[in-house]
Amino acid sequence: MIGGVVVLLLWGWFEVRSASPLVDLRIAARRTVLFTNLASITVGFAFFGSTVVLPGILEAPVGTGVGLGQNMLIASLCLMPSGLIMWAMSPVAARLTAAKGARLSLLIGIAIIAVGYAIAIGLMTEVWHTVLTATAVGFGVGFAYAAMPTLIMGAVPPARRRPPTDSTPSCGRSVPRSRVR
Repeated sequence: MIGGVVVLLLWGWFEVRSASPLVDLRIAARRTVLFTNLASITVGFAFFGSTVVLPGILEAPVGTGVGLGQNMLIASLCLMPSGLIMWAMSPVAARLTAAKGARLSLLIGIAIIAVGYAIAIGLMTEVWHTVLTATAVGFGVGFAYAAMPTLIMGAVPPARRRPPTDSTPSCGRSVPRSRVR
């Protein structure tokens, strides 16, 4: 653990002093970029939690007191609305972002996720409860993740912007390559 922290600190020291850093830590430390990235991690954990915990509840035996005794197929079908609602809500969030700003879309997404989990506290005894929770989380994730690129792009100077797909070639130019012989 200590070694990892030391390596991370040395890497950060190197990146800050580099003329062409792999990750521009000065830009990443800007308030909007930093908090958007922290929100991204939080929303990611919320989504990951729903995709791990809800199938566990659905598939656990009824005799455990918390399980709903469903098979893997039913558990998968119960999570499907989450993905569909994420797909459907992204353009809605984009329109809201264009009209009212990305910060509002992000906050609405996070609030919907919180409401979904709050509902889950009292409702987790029927299969439809897990579908409702997964759908609410998917709704919020769709809203939140749709707003994040706009927030980041608005906080980064135009000269420093690159499309996300451009990062792989950049890494390829920046990181020394090794060959196995």
